[in-house]
Amino acid sequence: MKKILVVDDDFLIREFLSDILSASGKFEVVSAENGQVALELYRKNTDIGLILSDMNMPVMDGLSMLKELRRDGAEVPVVVITGNNEISIAIEALNSGANDYLVKDENIQDTVGLAVDKVLEKKRIQDENRQLLVDLDKMVNELENVVDQMTGMGTALASEKQSQKLAEVIITHAMSMSNADCGLLWMLEQGRLVCAGVQIKSQNLAKYHAEEIDPAQIALPQSHPVNSAAQSKQVVFIGDVATTPNIDLTAIRSVDAATGYSSQSMLVLPMLHHGHDLMGVIQLVNATHPATGELQDFNLTRLGILHSLTLQAALAIRNQKLFHEMECLFEAIVEVLASAIDEKSSVTRGHINRVVLLTMELAKEVNASTEGVFGDIEFSEDELNEMRIAALLHDVGKITSPEHVLEKGAKLEKIVDRIAHVEDRFRYVCAALTAGALAEKIRLMENGGSAAAIGELEAGLQAQLNDLADDLEVISKANNPEEFMSDEKLARLQQVYAKRVLLDGGEVALLTEDEFTNLSIRRGSLTSSELNVMRNHADVTIRLLNRIPFTEKLKNVPIYAGGHHEKLDGKGYPQQLTAHQLPIQTRIITIADFFEALTASDRPYKKQMPLSKTMEIMEGSVKRGEIDEHLFELFKSSKIHEQFANREQS
Repeated sequence: MKKILVVDDDFLIREFLSDILSASGKFEVVSAENGQVALELYRKNTDIGLILSDMNMPVMDGLSMLKELRRDGAEVPVVVITGNNEISIAIEALNSGANDYLVKDENIQDTVGLAVDKVLEKKRIQDENRQLLVDLDKMVNELENVVDQMTGMGTALASEKQSQKLAEVIITHAMSMSNADCGLLWMLEQGRLVCAGVQIKSQNLAKYHAEEIDPAQIALPQSHPVNSAAQSKQVVFIGDVATTPNIDLTAIRSVDAATGYSSQSMLVLPMLHHGHDLMGVIQLVNATHPATGELQDFNLTRLGILHSLTLQAALAIRNQKLFHEMECLFEAIVEVLASAIDEKSSVTRGHINRVVLLTMELAKEVNASTEGVFGDIEFSEDELNEMRIAALLHDVGKITSPEHVLEKGAKLEKIVDRIAHVEDRFRYVCAALTAGALAEKIRLMENGGSAAAIGELEAGLQAQLNDLADDLEVISKANNPEEFMSDEKLARLQQVYAKRVLLDGGEVALLTEDEFTNLSIRRGSLTSSELNVMRNHADVTIRLLNRIPFTEKLKNVPIYAGGHHEKLDGKGYPQQLTAHQLPIQTRIITIADFFEALTASDRPYKKQMPLSKTMEIMEGSVKRGEIDEHLFELFKSSKIHEQFANREQS
């Protein structure tokens, strides 16, 4: 149950608010008569989840208490309560760290519970997002550990990384040491032995690929000697399959039929990792004389050497499997990390996967080019994979980007769109002007004022209200990030900002300095400082990725991923790299990211841009020397943009 602190110098109001909140059954309520007592109470009870405070109080007012809390680093949500004539104080409180404000009116009994629930829900979301950042940081550390292991294993495995090559090496060496004419390698996969390679000297046959071997055809019967060796984890030797008792010839002949061979003698060796974990079985068939090729008995004195081979083979297989598992784990972590970045904000959800898709399609078109600029360029499978990983991780730095910047859909938006606060301010001003005019009208009527004077008063009020309505419309339009702020519009907005309304002998501003600064943004929804925060994600991406000890095949991932906002003319960010410093892989990711950002339909600060307009903007970027001209022409000529647009629509 959440504990709420109610602060008010009026005992009846404190009790009234406490009763309302307690009645919901969701909150435990404590109270204080002023800001000083509230501070002391909060410092002793850090489990207080929200403070509901009046503004005007003796000893210490609500605003001073709020500022003191924030100076202490307290993140406890604070909802301030003001009178109808204290809106400016409420706004100052919001700017000082208050989370919301309520007006003391006849509806407070209904609004206080809603306001508390809303603020607590926002705090819950903020806490969850903060935890997400912590979890993502842990994930990055885990990723570093995984890559460390992968790098060490890759070095140890050397040439045995490929399963087909490994099978060939094991069978070839086992046959050479035993003088066998035939050798089969059985690998333990998901609890069953599967043929991973077969070699027959007399038939000049060697198969190591699944499509050549067809493991389903070479089925291993349960009574076969290979299964016996696997189950007992002991060597099985058969001098002659035809004369050895207790041998199921049917099982042996079934495998012979599948391989087109005739077994006579057999030596079956289990491959045990650490002496007990079965990795597979080596089956050697028909020992031959090395000079004449005639059949002979297996030389059992070589069992020690063969046993050593099985131990090395088991270790190599285990390492190869571990290497494969590490690759899969690394791939999964990269995918999860990329997905986590996408899922962090609904604004960018799906962005990374779309950039990867566009990147790989453009890279494949480069590979398919046989003439021109790209005629001599062909990315290997490893280079394509390196580019794919870079595209997946190009926005990893956004784990540090604040949500209120990522998701800023209007110029006045922070946690919420502050246009509502501005509208409230205008309503208050209009109401105050109307009330003042009404009071003056009553005075004139009581003093026998002329109808002309009263009419002039009413006309003056209406003119003021009309002007305020026009001013509010100017602000509302300026708040739209899709509305370009021309010089003419900016001048009109400056008039509104400079305007002061005389109320109760004092001047009231229609806009705060911060609101005017945000509304003055020429294009988009971000101020220059917010734009710097957003752009910082590219620098963070580079720093994070440079901390990961990538394998040799992935060593360029930080370079390719970190440069996706660079421009060929050196005016990009974060490093202002020039054309000769930007590899083609980075240029490809840049075009993919640029195109996706323009065509995205999930951005709150802009509508989905038509394909024709997108291409027009990108062509302008080409002319300014910002993106690669040749890659963009290939992007257009291969119709990747049209295919992508059709796929997204479907």
